[in-house]
Amino acid sequence: MAVNLFLARLAVFVGVLLWRRACVLPKILVVSIFPLMGKTKKIATIFLSVYLVVSGTIDLFIPQVRTKAWYAVVSLAVIWLTPVVVKLFKLEISDMTYVLFITFVVVGTYTSNRHNLYKTFWWFDVVLHLSSGVMLSMIAGDIFFPISKEHRNPLWFEILFMFIFAVAAAGFWEIMEFSFDCITGQDVQRNLLREHEIISTTWQNNGIIDTMNDMINGTVGGIVGCTLSLLTRRKAQRHGKND
Repeated sequence: MAVNLFLARLAVFVGVLLWRRACVLPKILVVSIFPLMGKTKKIATIFLSVYLVVSGTIDLFIPQVRTKAWYAVVSLAVIWLTPVVVKLFKLEISDMTYVLFITFVVVGTYTSNRHNLYKTFWWFDVVLHLSSGVMLSMIAGDIFFPISKEHRNPLWFEILFMFIFAVAAAGFWEIMEFSFDCITGQDVQRNLLREHEIISTTWQNNGIIDTMNDMINGTVGGIVGCTLSLLTRRKAQRHGKND
């Protein structure tokens, strides 16, 4: 209860602060961050930002979902910091991977919690973690392929790196969920469920089953992403030889 009250007050504080700086913040973002994005990335970022700001602001005036506005703030911060991180580390991320990533952040962090999608659709958690595996393998490919091409690494080595990256990220995500529960007293991993509360109409169950399902789904998604990348790369290599 105390944590929820703290998050609600923090969300209100951030909302008021952003409202007071409404004339300054857009100018800062446009001048400093927009030049780091391509056209497709700009459109996706603006669309998702408007969605988060409007929906998050409405949440602040609805007591039952006021704490959910915090998820909107976090999502907004992530999608605006992403181009900075990409530029800082000189990463080459394709438009498709970039848009997939920021969309995943918004849906997985804010939309899913705001509209309780995990309980509404039993398959949502499965799709979310499967898509995360695909997305993470694609990110790994975008990061590693230019380096690998420079050092002339074999294709199998590139695909292996993508797979390991996706599996490691799935495990890291579960560690973060566990840490979040320990620090805040929340129950993201569902370890506090009593036996009669275990949900039978959703893919989420008690702690260990939910955690293992998430990791397995993320791994399967990584395999799918690696397979698609392998087929695409081999096709490109064949065309290169024919040319």
